Amino acid sequence: MTTNVSNSPLPEGILKCEFSKFVILTFDYYSDQSVPIQHLHQYQDKMVIHARNGSALCRIFPSSLKGLASNWFYFLPPHSIYGLEYLTKLFLSQYSFYQELNWNNHHLLSIKIKPFDSLKEYIRYF
Repeated sequence: MTTNVSNSPLPEGILKCEFSKFVILTFDYYSDQSVPIQHLHQYQDKMVIHARNGSALCRIFPSSLKGLASNWFYFLPPHSIYGLEYLTKLFLSQYSFYQELNWNNHHLLSIKIKPFDSLKEYIRYF
């Protein structure tokens, strides 16, 4: 998929921001399997040296995504992202349900049918 800068969800002001003495950082990419809030915290921790440059934070955020999450970003309407706070709200609203589904085996084994639950309600947990 070829990305045209003019179709980017980021506005021109953010796309034109300049970086001074930028160090390329390595990220644990978000790939629909992680907990989204943990990904944002990790991203913000790594980007703390650029904390005063909100445009840079917005512009670099897509590089921390891969797979469907990256596709999600590039399918946002052109020039629709106007700041980091808005971008993080969109990201969390898109992927917050993954956090609820990220249960471990211990949690699943602890779920028991309640006396008045129907089998349908019980199965909904799984």
